[in-house]
Amino acid sequence: QYGRLQKAKKAEVSLVLDEFLTSNLLMGLYGTKLAAAIGTVTAEAFPSGLVAGDIVRLDKPFVSAVVITDSAGVPATLTAGIQYKVKSDGLGLIEIINPATFVQPLKAAYSTAASETITMFTSPPPERFLLLDGINTENNQPVLMELPRVLFDPVGQLDMIMDDYGNLLQLMLNALPLP
Repeated sequence: QYGRLQKAKKAEVSLVLDEFLTSNLLMGLYGTKLAAAIGTVTAEAFPSGLVAGDIVRLDKPFVSAVVITDSAGVPATLTAGIQYKVKSDGLGLIEIINPATFVQPLKAAYSTAASETITMFTSPPPERFLLLDGINTENNQPVLMELPRVLFDPVGQLDMIMDDYGNLLQLMLNALPLP
């Protein structure tokens, strides 16, 4: 062998996070956090032609105080539990039970709670400083590792339903050489 061509200086480390924290999700998904304040919505129109059994998703999640009216000249109010029901206030799902003779499109008014949304792949991966202060479990010797320039790969799998207590993310990181 005459020589070795060095293409890059990098190391790979596997990191497992055990909590569904916003900061962990932002790091693993290269995300951006969007906050929505408490608010109210009035006259949000439903699609026309709704029949019994149809489910409509409101524009906002985490709804309360839902009131549904029709589009007549003098709007009539539908009765909760008889003409409609809130199937999921978290998702903002409304099930039409009996639209009867109400003039469509129906319209919803409701309140919304504060919420946070995390987008995916909307920010560049930040360089981080990783410091590991640990113990080698084979010989009980202390271990100190400092990686000054670390980039995390995005999460490869994010299980939302698990059979037991599981790990949130398994991130691979690439340690970059110092300039």
